[in-house]
Amino acid sequence: MLTAIRKNETLALSMLVLLTILYRIKLFFPSHSLEFAFDVAEPLSRLFYSVIINSALDLQIILGGASILLTLLHAFWMNQILIKYKLFEKEGFLPSILYVCFMGMSPAFLQCTPVLMALTFMIPVIDKLLEAYNNDSCFKLIFDCGFLVGLASLFYFPSIFMILFVFISLAQLRSVNIKEWLSVIVGLITIYILAFTVFFLFEEDIFKFRPLGSNFSDILKSFFAGSDGSLLGVLGMVIFIVAAVGYTSSQLTGTLIQYRKFITILLFFAIASAISIVVPSNSQSAHLLFLMLPVSIGFINVLSKYSPGYISDLIFFFLLAFTLFLQYFPYFYQS
Repeated sequence: MLTAIRKNETLALSMLVLLTILYRIKLFFPSHSLEFAFDVAEPLSRLFYSVIINSALDLQIILGGASILLTLLHAFWMNQILIKYKLFEKEGFLPSILYVCFMGMSPAFLQCTPVLMALTFMIPVIDKLLEAYNNDSCFKLIFDCGFLVGLASLFYFPSIFMILFVFISLAQLRSVNIKEWLSVIVGLITIYILAFTVFFLFEEDIFKFRPLGSNFSDILKSFFAGSDGSLLGVLGMVIFIVAAVGYTSSQLTGTLIQYRKFITILLFFAIASAISIVVPSNSQSAHLLFLMLPVSIGFINVLSKYSPGYISDLIFFFLLAFTLFLQYFPYFYQS
């Protein structure tokens, strides 16, 4: 099966679109909750939801469709980055398919939350950082990284912590250059100056947060409630994370320096994502969506090293089935 997906782009593309929609059909069920759209702190997310709510458009259909489109955009974009920087050996849509699977590990990942929208701006940050490697003139690329992190934080504020990811990645990929680091800060400040100016003119509070630390406690409560399949999702994620990190670490020795550096900055992305959980937010467990980006890439690395055969096909089918089960298990549980 994996061989057919790798060789037949039409089959892989069809499977990618089908899985993305299949995992998210439940978003269009009448019983699906949309409370997250009415309790948002960040200004651009608040603006996005309020425009839809105050229009004649159906909120459930618009947000469900936006989730599908954004997930497909992320999958194609990430696929292009992996092939462009030779993090994946073969061309095709297999990385995109695996990315969509990992983005379905928890019901909270499927919704068009501020986290999903912020991730749209973090993926190009990774692209620009990798492009800056061995690039003599890259002030614009580095400025863009700071600007995009700031823009992401206006959709989902904990994204601001990803500025640490940018600085650490620059130190890993390039020699330390104060001017380049200042470019990151200038980019970050620029978007905030623009945002504060616009919101000041409209007399709006730019951020409306809950007390510090409430996000972390809500994540724990949400995951370990045990009634919506989230706990199974966590256990599954832990298994896949351990497998991906363990295998990838064992393969780094003897690989090209560039490849090692690129994989390492994805680890930094995961660490910065984990640290930013403590930042106050209204998105609760959806925050872990950030972790799924590096985890899916690590797992792609695992599968790509296997020769096509029964073992790789079995792992692949188990991932598909397990993710689908996590989405629809709550309905069987409640019935």
